[in-house]
Amino acid sequence: MTIGVSGCYGAVGRALTRRLPGPLRLGGRDPARVRALAGPDDEAVILDLDDAAALARFCAGCEVVVNCAGPSSDIRDTVARAALAAGAHYVDVAGDRLDLDPLTGLALRAPGGPRGAVLAAGMMPGLSALLPRAMAGPAPSRLVAHVGGLDRFTKAAALDYIASLTGEYATPQAAWRGHRQVRGALRPLDRVRLPHFPGRVSAYPYLSRESARLARELGLAEVEWWGVFDGERAPRALAGAADRDPGQAARDLELAARLDAVGREPYFQLVFDLDGRI
Repeated sequence: MTIGVSGCYGAVGRALTRRLPGPLRLGGRDPARVRALAGPDDEAVILDLDDAAALARFCAGCEVVVNCAGPSSDIRDTVARAALAAGAHYVDVAGDRLDLDPLTGLALRAPGGPRGAVLAAGMMPGLSALLPRAMAGPAPSRLVAHVGGLDRFTKAAALDYIASLTGEYATPQAAWRGHRQVRGALRPLDRVRLPHFPGRVSAYPYLSRESARLARELGLAEVEWWGVFDGERAPRALAGAADRDPGQAARDLELAARLDAVGREPYFQLVFDLDGRI
């Protein structure tokens, strides 16, 4: 069985390739970085996701294609469509923003029979929805989530975070109230104390597609979802970021988070309070 990994030398791709059994087909733009990761039985492929023919060749013959490339706000369903068209199962570390209806049709009509697609297979989205489901009792009512800490942004992650501020994939300062989304229900918090976070932190409220779907599926009446920053520079970089050039805003956020972490131990926490149970 051949497993293809696009974006193999990014932060997530590197972690994944160390754990997957070979043979692997590893793809990325930089041939030297791809070859550096490849084992003796692996295939190193120069892969530009903007080249449809090259992407089709990469997916051909793979049993499973795992997309670790980013930012997902730019890639969208490019790799998913190519993988399913080649008859491969598909896994996306992100993918929560994809339109499921056309992908479902492609998966059902894939060469060789129906294929599976696992989306949002990372920490957030992904684990961030699985944990509240595991905590939920028979009739959950209210969820308050604080996610974040002191962590660096990769370039792709910073671009995706900035994209989420535009309202396309998440609604800034919104909350789930009375079983529906309410815009402008919450305001950012500056230098406050939150349970299980050391010292004072800043928190930014938003409602993502994942958290809104979680609220509907669990029947939650209320959801508050906060991104937490243990540092002063990253929140300042985010202020007004939605009105600036996305590339520059992402670079500013990436640098600010790195400076916040200088001399400190990075950490990232998912803290959920579901009806008083943390």
